[in-house]
Amino acid sequence: MTSRPRPLRQRSPQPGNNSSNRPRPLSRRRGNRSSSRGRSRNGPPRNSNKRGKRQRSSRPGRRPRRRARSASPRSAAAGGPLDPRAVDSLATYIAVDHVYDYLARVTTSGFQSGLAESMTPNDDATAWTIRLRGDARFHEGGPVTAEDVAETIVRMADFATSPYFAAMWLDVDFTNMRALDARTLELPLLRPRSGFVESVFSLYTPIFPAGEPDFSRSLGSGAYRLEANDGASAYRLRRNEDWWGQQPEIEEIEILPLADPAARINALKSGEIEMAFQLSPAIAQAEAGNSEITILRSNSGGSAMGFAMNTALPPFDDPRVREAVRLSADRQQLVNSVLLGQGDIGNDLVGLGLDGYNDRLPQRSRDIDRARELFQQAGIAQLDVVASDILTGLVSATELFAAQLAEAGVELRIEVIPPDTYFKATSGARSGSINRSRT
Repeated sequence: MTSRPRPLRQRSPQPGNNSSNRPRPLSRRRGNRSSSRGRSRNGPPRNSNKRGKRQRSSRPGRRPRRRARSASPRSAAAGGPLDPRAVDSLATYIAVDHVYDYLARVTTSGFQSGLAESMTPNDDATAWTIRLRGDARFHEGGPVTAEDVAETIVRMADFATSPYFAAMWLDVDFTNMRALDARTLELPLLRPRSGFVESVFSLYTPIFPAGEPDFSRSLGSGAYRLEANDGASAYRLRRNEDWWGQQPEIEEIEILPLADPAARINALKSGEIEMAFQLSPAIAQAEAGNSEITILRSNSGGSAMGFAMNTALPPFDDPRVREAVRLSADRQQLVNSVLLGQGDIGNDLVGLGLDGYNDRLPQRSRDIDRARELFQQAGIAQLDVVASDILTGLVSATELFAAQLAEAGVELRIEVIPPDTYFKATSGARSGSINRSRT
């Protein structure tokens, strides 16, 4: 079950378990957002292609600024090395997104190449050949090579240091992965994957140099260099004058941690910042008539709110239980109550509005009688869920969903975790995931 913000018109203004295939390091050859007018309009492609875009606003009539400040939620554990393997907050993701280049990106108009000049499968999609662009260089010097990409993939596939992203690479045959030359990587797979560009290469592939990484330094090749990260106050980024892409207008960006959405919008309105991320629907509604700012909403399915069921564990290995949960949801009520009508109902798939989304599937509707029957057949009377406002409104959505499940005769017990400690507390679980049952 998912829902996403409904696009609105922008106001014109006056961002394996198989041990033989376990990844091993290779030898080394050597976030509703709002923004001000200060944000670059013709900056790097990442500025318009960010996953899960929220809302932003701009101050009419302002000239582009040399320096821009933004505010977004941030983990209490943030600070220290900017490690792309351990992103645990929107603020950290934004910094990674500007400091590191990806192989490719998802945009509202399709997939856009980044470091990869091409990504080509063999005839049966059991191997992919990645050809890199020749003009990309790391911030600390040296070209981006196939060996760098190979070792990045190895390190991103390590569950010990990359708990949130390692599963993306489970199908890679690490034993036979090899660099054909400085710019070409052959990536064999353990099974055919014809959609590897869409599901992996363009999802999250920040590339860093081969060798033991020191993420306290600026290791990326992206449009901005990491200049400072003092942990408590801000990430400070400075424009990379040697970047291969179109130079962004803004020379310096500061990303400030403000956990409270009200504090973020107040900082924007006072002029302290130029961009505020992850605003609540109530704030967006309240500021709709404010001529000093412009609220923008995503028109891509990257912005989705939903509940996940772990199908590897009981009771969600039982298809009756999964179906009953889906049939219990009143999606329109969730959109109306939690998003204040500022969204579209989901259909159990993330990606509405993006290329490749299957919009021919019939819309699932609520059937509370059938849900109650299926729960009774499976012997389910109680479920537990972990929830956190890592997406603004997710706890409220969980509470409403609990009331909806109650109509099907199931009690949903909610464990709420603060967003600034959620990722450490759950050890890789996802917010809104229904983890176990009690009968």
